[in-house]
Amino acid sequence: MTKPNVYFPNLNGLRFIAAFAVFIHHNEQLRGLFHLNNFWKKDSPVFLIGKLGVNMFFVLSGFLITYLLLQEIKVNGKINLKNFYTRRVLRIWPLYFFMVFLGFLVFPNFSLFNLPIDFHPKLSIWIGYLLYLLMFPNLVSPLIGDFPFISHLWSIGAEEQFYVLWPILIGITQIRNFWGIFSLIGIYLACEILLKLDLELWFILDKVLSAIYYVFNYSSMLIGCAFALVLFNKNSALKWLQQLWLFWSVTIILVWLIANGIRFPFLHFQIYSLLFGIVILNLASNSNISRVLEGKPFRHLGEISYGLYMYHPACIVVVINIFEWIGISNHASQFSFSFGLTYIVSLLSYRLFEKKILALKERFY
Repeated sequence: MTKPNVYFPNLNGLRFIAAFAVFIHHNEQLRGLFHLNNFWKKDSPVFLIGKLGVNMFFVLSGFLITYLLLQEIKVNGKINLKNFYTRRVLRIWPLYFFMVFLGFLVFPNFSLFNLPIDFHPKLSIWIGYLLYLLMFPNLVSPLIGDFPFISHLWSIGAEEQFYVLWPILIGITQIRNFWGIFSLIGIYLACEILLKLDLELWFILDKVLSAIYYVFNYSSMLIGCAFALVLFNKNSALKWLQQLWLFWSVTIILVWLIANGIRFPFLHFQIYSLLFGIVILNLASNSNISRVLEGKPFRHLGEISYGLYMYHPACIVVVINIFEWIGISNHASQFSFSFGLTYIVSLLSYRLFEKKILALKERFY
């Protein structure tokens, strides 16, 4: 098998921006739990920014994985599923299961990680453990409740489940054409609309399905897939989508929407996903802006963004607890030290742990 030679500029920087948005969201949320002054409130920019950071990750994941799979088919004539899944396991599983281990067995035993809340699971805590170990963390919150320090792993589970299904669909069906992918998006959105109608005949089933359905978030990933198809197939819409005025207009609109905490009453994440898709497509392929996020700091921070995302809640709580013990309440100082600690832990994790495992991926092309 020949390794598909694909590199998109700017996307490492975009990964960091998404991870930093989630960091801001959780920092203010955790300050609220500790009854410290904070900017956390529903429908505020801070409340919105974290959810949209994850949403951007989903669009980016759908875009990248689809383009790489299509390129593999072009170069080798087929998708090597065994190698694909092995590469995904090497990238995602080591840090994921390390965090699960810390969340179950380490964090609860040290006062540095104390939270001013009690965790009362809706069902047996062992069901939650099992769901995490089976890579279904996105079902834990709606069914069990939020496990401290690892509840944000739900997004990793959603992506992994998508990665299991998507290469099979692309490899053995006509999903690789526009009718196929738009049909999937249509089916997904139709189901979401039915759930949002809150029909009385659904009774409790409606509530359960809604809670589970929304955490899979496949529509955002599918929208990212659609933009990858536009780029790969050099669709007639590509020239229009790559116009600089459109890129900068969408970027400005996104900044304004997020800064004002704008939430769309219907298809909220899908509308943002479309806007993110235009930005991602241009950053990845528009030669006029190929260096916007390619500076060394952005590329470096993007490289360790997986760790930044995984470790940040624990690092924030450690800093808040230390600051409380020594009597420091300054908001900006806590934010800065929390991000600094997250950066150091993520950098060490990448260099001493993740990078060595990632090197093994080269064997599976």
